[in-house]
This record gives sequence, structure tokens and C-alpha cells, in this order.
Amino acid sequence: MIQKSSPDLIRVLKTLADFELAASELYRTCSQVSDVDKEFWRDMQQAEVKHSRNINRMTDILSAKPGDYTPGHVFSPAAVQTTISGIKANIQRLVKREIARKNMFFIARDLEQSMLEKNYAEIVRTNDPEFQSLMKEMVADTVSHRNQLDKKIRELGP
Repeated sequence: MIQKSSPDLIRVLKTLADFELAASELYRTCSQVSDVDKEFWRDMQQAEVKHSRNINRMTDILSAKPGDYTPGHVFSPAAVQTTISGIKANIQRLVKREIARKNMFFIARDLEQSMLEKNYAEIVRTNDPEFQSLMKEMVADTVSHRNQLDKKIRELGP
């Protein structure tokens, strides 16, 4: 059960929500600099906003019923902040048009892969159906994003 550690877990979840918003901003910027892939990036951006909302809802659920949750794989918010800083640096490079079209897809694919490697689904153990549903939706979306990005990379060729 999480009583004492719930503030730490809530802080991690809030940092993850910030991470999703940073990814959303990256994809929004990609849509602004890419005429060819504008719609693709806009869809990706909207999905990341939805993920941030999911995490905020999960935080609310956890806060309301902390006794229903057990901490799982918890990672450092500082590590997530470092990743967010990298995303912001890439946004600046995009704005300056320093990233080639194909590289935008590589950067996004690596970002989606890093989300999967963070093991979102293992951060909290719970039987709460709403929490689990939100988590499963995010993981499924992220796998789909990575696959879509891999497909785009293949289509662009060597």
C-alpha cells in the first residue's frame, strides 16, 4: 500500500505528465516545420496531450485512494527532467531548421522507444480498473506510435 510514498509517486506521475507535454510540443513543432507530414505530426501531438491528461487523471485516482496502490518500478524525476531538457533542445533545433525531415522521425521514434523502456505500466501496481485502462491505453498508443514512426523511416529509405 502507498501511504507514505504516495507524494513521491505523485511527483513522478506529474513529471511524466510534463514529459508527455514536452513530447507534444516537439510534435507540434514538427508539424509547423513540415509541410509534407503536417497531419501526421498533428495526430502525434494530440495523442501526447491525451497521455498527459491520462496521467493527470491517474494522479487524481491515486491521490483519492492511496491505499489501493503499491509502488512498482519507480524512477527518478531528475532523469525524466533531463530527457525533457533534451526534447526542448531538439525543439529549438527544429525551429532553426537544423534537423532534416528523416531525422525528425528518428528522434521521435527514439523518444517513443524511451517511453516504452520507462515501463509506465510497472510504475504502480493496482487493481483499479480505470487506472489500468488509462495505463494500457497509453502503452498501446506508444507502441503504435513507434511502429508508425518505423514505417515512415522505412518509407523514406536510406
